[in-house]
Formats: sequence, structure tokens, C-alpha cells
Amino acid sequence: MTNKSAMRQKQLEEKYGDEKVFVVPFSQTESILDGFHPIDEKGYDKLVGTILPKGKFILRADAEEDMTFQQFIPYVLVTDEAHEKFFATRRIQGESRLLGRLSLGIGGHINPIDWRNANCAFFQTHREMVLRGMAREIREEMTGLYHVRKPHPYGTVRDLGSFTPDHIGIVFTMVAAEPEEIGIRETDTLEPVWMTKQELVQNYEKFESWAQMIIEDMVIEKVA
Repeated sequence: MTNKSAMRQKQLEEKYGDEKVFVVPFSQTESILDGFHPIDEKGYDKLVGTILPKGKFILRADAEEDMTFQQFIPYVLVTDEAHEKFFATRRIQGESRLLGRLSLGIGGHINPIDWRNANCAFFQTHREMVLRGMAREIREEMTGLYHVRKPHPYGTVRDLGSFTPDHIGIVFTMVAAEPEEIGIRETDTLEPVWMTKQELVQNYEKFESWAQMIIEDMVIEKVA
């Protein structure tokens, strides 16, 4: 349940304005387990066919810090052809406590424009909505997307013990055939870096919780 004060609600309204995001009632997401869990095409079909249709768009200011709603976030892992290296970003400017921190996935909220763009004469599906939201976020954050393969569903991730327990990630993998072409738009605050699985483990503590959960499943648990 939400426990936002009136003052906090006002702060969120000033920060996010009239932005709307896609949410699903928490009660409809209980089958999505805490942590990272791999997903195959059948599992992804169930997610976009039975869970996402229960969702709607609401003001982000209302959704933030309200556990009665879960915000779905397409979260893309970019790899090379051999799946030996992964694209990450390192923070080089900003708050001192964040300097050197690493992010693994590229992603963001699903907005109403992603649903409207999925509405054509032949289909209007939540699968298409997710893909369009993901594509928009990638274009907004990355450069050099000339030789990338179609993204594939990889898993779901949520951290109910974090500061953002009201978010669920739909994780995809996307292959960059020419990794040297890939860059980041926020060059003043972020530095792009390709990391091997060993380097992901070595820098584990510098990643956000979602990335840590994925690294644990992808690398650490496989080696143990």
C-alpha cells in the first residue's frame, strides 16, 4: 500500500508532471517471483498475454512509491555475437556517491505513446507495446545501433527489498554484430564500457541490484 505523505505526493507531481506510465495491480503480478528468473518464449507469451492486459496507464507521480501498482520496465542486455562481452555504462560525473557506479541494462518506463504506436489496422498487442517502448528507450540512450539483432526475452527481475519495489523488469538480450559502433548519448555523465563475464563478477558490488541479480544467475551460479 502507498504511505506517501501529501508533501511527498506534491514533490512527485512537480518532478514528473503529466507523464504517464504503464502499471499492473500488484495482486496481478504475484506469480512473478522476487529476484531474476529466466523466461522462455512460452513464459513470455503468458506474461504479455495474461498479466500485462490487466494493466493501464496512470500518472507516474501516482505510481511512484505505491506498491499497489507495479511499473513494468523493458530492460535490455546488449552483448557481442559470442555472448562473451556485455555493454555497461560507468558514471563519471554527478553526485560523488555515484561516481564509478555501473549499470548493465538499458531500459525505461512504457509510456502511452508506445501503446498508440502499437495500434495499427491488424493488431494492438501488449507484446508490440513492450517492444516499441524498449526500442524508444534504446534510441534515446544509445548510439551506433546499425548492426543489432532482434531482441529476445531473457527473464524477469524485481527486487521487493529495494528502494524501488514497485518496479518489475522484463529482461531482453540483444546482440550487437559490431560492438565498436555502440555508444551512449549521455557522454557528459556516462562512459560506455564492454565487460567480460569475469569483469562483471569483479565489479559486482558497483552494479545496481537488478544487474547483480542477473550476474548471479548468468555467471556466479553457473560457476558455483
